[in-house]
Amino acid sequence: MDFEECLTTIWRNYPRWPSTFGRCRRVDCDGSHSARGSKVCAKCAEGDLADIVGEDLAEQYHESIRGVRQIESVMAEKAFQQRLSP
Repeated sequence: MDFEECLTTIWRNYPRWPSTFGRCRRVDCDGSHSARGSKVCAKCAEGDLADIVGEDLAEQYHESIRGVRQIESVMAEKAFQQRLSP
């Protein structure tokens, strides 16, 4: 994968809304991570990104995306609860 495809694939594997996941399509994947749409999992994309920018930056990027999605989930739940309150 090239640089931009790595970034997009990592983001794609952390959707804000429900989606379908399955096994990563990479034959060399250990299968411990699911992939959105049974395409390439975020961990394999992180590995490709590490080949380009180094392991530390690739891991930081992946963890940051995961963190952003977790924060968005918490914020969405709070916003939903606020709408339910009179």
